[in-house]
Amino acid sequence: MVKPSRRCRGFASALTQARLMWIWSHSDRAYYFANEHNTASIRLHETLSFRPLPF
Repeated sequence: MVKPSRRCRGFASALTQARLMWIWSHSDRAYYFANEHNTASIRLHETLSFRPLPF
């Protein structure tokens, strides 16, 4: 969780990109899970080319 006063400064993006760099050094696939109501996380991951998987 990020305090509202600290949001929109790129922290989540930087942490997610660092996580992805680690994943790419170990695998060719990355997944994430977010509640469908967590639009901030969904939007962030969409900017990084993540797309929903069909069920």
